[in-house]
Amino acid sequence: MSERKTLEERPNGKKWKELLLAIKSTGSAVDLHGWENYNKTMRDALKEAKRYKKYTRLGANKARPGATFVESVFDHSWNSAFLCDVMLGIEEDEGSAIRFFLDGELLRLAARIHDLPEGLTDDVDIMDKKQSDEAKEDNAFELIIAGLPKATQEIYRRAYALSQEWGEVGAKRDAGMLAKVSKNGRFFAALEILGYLSRGLLETAAGNKVFANIFHNWEKHIEVLRKEFASVRELIDPMEELIDAWKKENPYFVE
Repeated sequence: MSERKTLEERPNGKKWKELLLAIKSTGSAVDLHGWENYNKTMRDALKEAKRYKKYTRLGANKARPGATFVESVFDHSWNSAFLCDVMLGIEEDEGSAIRFFLDGELLRLAARIHDLPEGLTDDVDIMDKKQSDEAKEDNAFELIIAGLPKATQEIYRRAYALSQEWGEVGAKRDAGMLAKVSKNGRFFAALEILGYLSRGLLETAAGNKVFANIFHNWEKHIEVLRKEFASVRELIDPMEELIDAWKKENPYFVE
């Protein structure tokens, strides 16, 4: 069941789309004269698009003291970019062989831009996402980058494609399919899943127990990814007992 809102329900998203269409229709590039407005409109649209709406429907208690339920796409993008830096740094510090196969710059860019389309299309949980949703996001991405320099468009497309590699793996909850994803794609999957687990820890501790579903959903993926990436082991191992406790206390919440 999709919780996606229309643009009519998201005025900042509508405003951003109108600006992007105007830029595309004239074939112009974003210059310094319009840069501040371009960025502000984009930020407002990303802040307006909220994540984890499915969990509200399933029974998360937003009103509980200490709960931090509301996370925007803008928040997630910021958090992902920072977490990516941390993870890549761990791989370097640990001297892991895998670091030689990782494209750090492309991964950092992917972390920053992978959810830009959701400012226009709104967020849908990865396990509920359909091909039609992905097509809408792909089209939105092309509209977003239309006013950027050609070379920037190309590197953005590469980073966006990298972020999308693991989509089918996530949607089907099939950890075995990770083997079909590139090393950079698997690292990005690890980045996203660790972000989900971080949110799950925060929300479950605050009383939003339905967020414990996150721990059940990604258990098999983490088992695979922790064997490959030192950063996953270093970040998840200290949390393992706590996550196990939350899972035992909170069986999978079925709709």
